[in-house]
Amino acid sequence: MTHILEVVPNDAELDAMAQPRNQHKQKLLQKKRDAKKRLDSMLEDIELKRALADNDFEYY
Repeated sequence: MTHILEVVPNDAELDAMAQPRNQHKQKLLQKKRDAKKRLDSMLEDIELKRALADNDFEYY
């Protein structure tokens, strides 16, 4: 009887599959990732400021 095994690729294999082969596309992808990180960081800062501002109004 044949056994079917499903193999989940590890992180290194996933990264290798996701990397573009063209150097120009790789640079664009890196820029997009960096921009996403900056936007996520800015969003966290905004959410924190809003949360702190909301708490300030509750005590007055």
